[in-house]
Amino acid sequence: MFIEQFIFFFGFTVLFLLALFLFVELVFRAFEAFHKRYFVQLVRRSDYLDKDYHPYLKIWEDWSKPMFKYHCIGFRLFNTDFALPDRVVNNQLGFRCDEFEKPCPEEFRVILLGGSQAWGGGASSNSATISGQLENFLNKDKRLLGSKKRAKCYNLAQINGTQTQDLLTLAFFCRKIEPNIIISLTGWNELGTNYPMKTDLLKKYGAFYIQELEGWEPYQASGNRYKFLKNALFEWGQYNSRLLYFLLSNKFKTNSKFTYSLNERESRGELCSKLFVDHLKTINSVSQSFGALHFQFLQPNLYWKKSLTHEEKKVAELYDDVRPVQGKLIGDY
Repeated sequence: MFIEQFIFFFGFTVLFLLALFLFVELVFRAFEAFHKRYFVQLVRRSDYLDKDYHPYLKIWEDWSKPMFKYHCIGFRLFNTDFALPDRVVNNQLGFRCDEFEKPCPEEFRVILLGGSQAWGGGASSNSATISGQLENFLNKDKRLLGSKKRAKCYNLAQINGTQTQDLLTLAFFCRKIEPNIIISLTGWNELGTNYPMKTDLLKKYGAFYIQELEGWEPYQASGNRYKFLKNALFEWGQYNSRLLYFLLSNKFKTNSKFTYSLNERESRGELCSKLFVDHLKTINSVSQSFGALHFQFLQPNLYWKKSLTHEEKKVAELYDDVRPVQGKLIGDY
């Protein structure tokens, strides 16, 4: 009799708590819908960016599949299963260029490294990217090729790429391409992405590490199965339940922050600058070891431009006022 009563009481309690949770969840969702409907003006990034850029914006915001595949040796390549706009044509390794062919004595070869800008965010086709235009420019003026007959430019840049990724890319693919020139177009990502990164790790390893792999451990290690399952359940709960998001979001925030005091920004900027220069020296040494010249170009800073186009003004407005993740705070600094 006691067991039956306990089972009844336990089952009733579980059902009551479940019903209470569902009721409070519905209240939260109703309040959120009411708040968004009458008190929030929905603003999208697409409202501020040129329509020709929207196909790229969609892939930035697409989380249906991972954009990259991460390899156990510590670097990443584009996931060939990830849907890219028709204007993007990748080779079998996921780079936005032709397949890597065997070196040809008659060919002047260039490697382009960098982030989204070098990769070609917004370009109407592969030929309209920086590497595509550079290849066309070199082939039009044979005087630039010296004794070579034609130029070939390999675009090894990546979305959200930093010097860390560039060094890994060179280490694995420079020998296959055997370039005459290596060009880096970097700066902005290094400045922007060092903010969420942990200062102690930056100091310890002296690198703009691949943040997505930060803290990675094999799930087979003792305790990791439980930890990964717990974290996955928390993530799933916060994403799918407004009540759990309200209860849990403050408990599991990372140490990342985009705003620092003046002293913090000064010391972090000094560290970032030192890492950037150290990486330039390393890339230059790697280039020399393959018999290639290395040229470094810093990315243009929108905030230093005296006369902005209409589209550039909209971009500045978006990241200064509407979506101030970094924007002028970092740009001016």
